[in-house]
Amino acid sequence: MNKSVLFLCMLILLCLLSCDVNALNNLLGEVREKFLDKNKNNKDLFHIQKNQKEIGEQQDGVISVLEEEVIEIQQVVQVKPINEVIPPVFQQGYSYYLQEEAIVIDSERLVPYTKEEKEANKAIENVKNVLKSIDSEFSQFIEDALKLKSESEKLEADFYAIVKKVQDEKALLMSSYKENIGKVRKLTRLQNQLKINLDLETLMSQVETILSEFRSAEYFFEKAQKTLKEAITKRLENEAFKGRFFRRVNNSNLLVQLSIESRRNAENSLEQLTSYSLELAEAKIKKDEIKNLIEIAKSSLSSLER
Repeated sequence: MNKSVLFLCMLILLCLLSCDVNALNNLLGEVREKFLDKNKNNKDLFHIQKNQKEIGEQQDGVISVLEEEVIEIQQVVQVKPINEVIPPVFQQGYSYYLQEEAIVIDSERLVPYTKEEKEANKAIENVKNVLKSIDSEFSQFIEDALKLKSESEKLEADFYAIVKKVQDEKALLMSSYKENIGKVRKLTRLQNQLKINLDLETLMSQVETILSEFRSAEYFFEKAQKTLKEAITKRLENEAFKGRFFRRVNNSNLLVQLSIESRRNAENSLEQLTSYSLELAEAKIKKDEIKNLIEIAKSSLSSLER
C-alpha cells in the first residue's frame, strides 16, 4: 500500500506541475478504481474480503486527505494557462524570417543594370559633368552665395548711412538757401541718384533665393545618388535570395519607383544648378552697380563739404 500511495503522490505532483486541475480530478478517480481492483485480485482474497470495509475506509481517508491538500494548493497557487506562462516566440521580437541570412553586397557590384537605373545614373552624371565643366562644387556655389549675401548686407548699411548723411547736409544748407543754392541743387540731384532702395531690396531677396536653391540642388543631388544605390542594392538582394526557402523579396515595382525617383531628383538638381548659377552671376553684377553708385555718392558728398 505504501508503494501505491507513493505512486499516487507522484502522479498528483505531475498534475500540479502541469497546472491542469481537471486532469488531476480524473486521475484521482482512475487511481482509486485501480487501487480497489488490485486489492480484489490479491492472493489472500479471504483476508481482504474480511477486512474490505476497513481497507476501504483507509483508502477513502488517504484520498480525502490528498484531495484536501490539492484544494489548498490550488487556493495558494494562481493557475495560469500555459500560453501565459511561456510567451510565444513572436512576443520575443523575433521576425518571421528568423533563419534569413544577411546579404552583403560589394560596392563593386553596385552598377546600374535595368533601364530605369541607367536613366537615373545618366541624370546624375549630367550634374557631375556640369560641375566639372565649371570646375566647381555645390559647396563652392553655396559659399559664393553666402559671401554675396554678406557683401549685400554691408552694402545696404552703407546705402542708408549715405542717404541719411545727404539728408542731414541738405537740411543744414536750407537754413541759408540763397547762399548755398548751388550746393542744395547738387544734393538734390544726389538724392535722386540714390533712389535705389528698391533695387537693393530686390538684390537682397534674390540672394536669399539663390542661397536656398543651391542648398536644395545639393540636397536633391545627394538624395538621387543615395536612392539609386538603394535601388541597385535591393535588386542584387533579390537575386541573391533566389532559391532560398526563407527569403524576403523586394517588390519589383518599388525598385522601379526608386530608380525613377533618383532620376527626377537628379534632374531637379541639374535644373536648379544651371538656373541659379546664372542668377548668381547676375546678382554679382547688380551688387557691383549699386556699390558703384554708393561710392559716387560718397565722393560727391565729400566734395560738397569742402
